[in-house]
Order: sequence, then C-alpha cells, then structure tokens
Amino acid sequence: MDKKSGYGKHSSKEITEVISRNIAAGHEKDYDNWLQRFMLAERQFPGYLGTTIFAPGGNISSVRYVINRFADQASLDAWENSEVALSLIEEVSKYSTLQRV
Repeated sequence: MDKKSGYGKHSSKEITEVISRNIAAGHEKDYDNWLQRFMLAERQFPGYLGTTIFAPGGNISSVRYVINRFADQASLDAWENSEVALSLIEEVSKYSTLQRV
C-alpha cells in the first residue's frame, strides 16, 4: 500500500473493462455455466489480473456486470481478439444482450 495516499499502487498501464449483460428469462443457469468457462479461459491469457462479478439485486436480477482487469491494453486486446473469447461471446449472445455501461 502506498503510505502517502493510503491506496494500493497500480501500474498506470493497468486497464479495467466493465461488461454489462442482460440475461434472457429462463437462461440464468446457461449464463452462469458460460461465465465459469469464460473466467477459466481468460485466466490463461498473459496480463490477466482478475475478474469481479456484480449482480445488483442478487440472483433475482437479470443484469450482470463483469469487471475485468488486465495489465495493459495489449493484453486485453489479445484476450478479446482470441478465438476462444470470440467463440464464447458468440455463444453468450444467444441468451443475453450486451448493455452499454
């Protein structure tokens, strides 16, 4: 922790991406299963730092926020443009819609 500011030190290149998806009714389990595979896959990519999942309203809400952290933009781009990520995004689009944050 940085003693001067009281906050942890982070690289100035570190990037955070927030993805919001609205899950179609009846597809919550499909989404949860997909999310597990998505997180396992992205962990394999260089520069991956972590993911936080936020579900406002808990399990009764159809909205999920996925907050991804990568070491830099190039690492995030490599993940997002990979065959595995593109395939997973195509799959989840069958039962959820991307929401702009």
